[in-house]
Amino acid sequence: MSNCSINNLSLDTLTCDLTSNLTAGTGITITSVGGKPTITASVSDPLNISKINASNISVDSMSTITFSTTQIRLKDPADIEATKGSIFCNPNAFQFFGPDFRFINNTVVPNTDYMRMDQTRSNVNISNLSSTNTSILNDATITRDLQVQRYLDAGKPTFILLRRSNNTNLTGTGQAALFNQNTSDQINGEFGTANGTDVVVTTGGWYRVSWGLGFVRTSNTGGDRIAVRGYSQTRTAAGGFSFNSFKNVIGSSCYIRRDTLCREGHITGYNFVYIPANGAVHIRIEAMVEGATSWNSNFSGMQLRASSNFMVEFVSSAAET
Repeated sequence: MSNCSINNLSLDTLTCDLTSNLTAGTGITITSVGGKPTITASVSDPLNISKINASNISVDSMSTITFSTTQIRLKDPADIEATKGSIFCNPNAFQFFGPDFRFINNTVVPNTDYMRMDQTRSNVNISNLSSTNTSILNDATITRDLQVQRYLDAGKPTFILLRRSNNTNLTGTGQAALFNQNTSDQINGEFGTANGTDVVVTTGGWYRVSWGLGFVRTSNTGGDRIAVRGYSQTRTAAGGFSFNSFKNVIGSSCYIRRDTLCREGHITGYNFVYIPANGAVHIRIEAMVEGATSWNSNFSGMQLRASSNFMVEFVSSAAET
């Protein structure tokens, strides 16, 4: 029978391959398996969807999920079933660890146990951060006020300490204090030395300068009694050392009687001073012997004591004005 028209057919079992009579839609595949049509759905990998609305999305294994998007909204942190999952919003920008945060238009509003920023990212605002452990692994620039309610640990002090390891004889008149040793571990590329007297700075900025010098009278020359003082002098990269009463500081002075009575004395000083890039600072010492009227006496018969020291610490690269 080639053609048969039946208005109403009731069958207990129909054995027939209907595959050729079925049309598959987009993403649907129909194949014949054992004479029976089998319908399967095909999904591309990766799957691109312009918009998805879902009340529940479950991920069986969430080791790493990568998003490339400008906006991610996580309305309810309880819906994230990952105690310490990772979401990468631009792998070259940030990694956020923790189940509770929002990342909306370059704004992060977290309340996390741990948050880590691995790369430099500009124009990102972080607010309402109640984390107990926040680490910034690269340099961070703060353009406004920083309020610290507890301790602030710089973690990377940058300074140089010059010192004398033995006594050295002094001759001549006023001169820069001479040292024969210096620290190196905390310099961080910011300091150098010259002539055993000068500390040369790499970065123009503000520096703490302090010194403590000891003197001993070994013989009486030009009079028994002598006074010694010290003060800071600075120079530009190509200029000479000078004392500026608005910038430099004269420290204390000591009075020594003679080589056999009250023969030792010490001076100290402190200065907060701006030094231009590649400029330098040193401590000038001067003497005034009994009967003199100026600090231009000869140091003959005097020694600069061992353990005398001179420290310069980098504070800020802000401009002088």
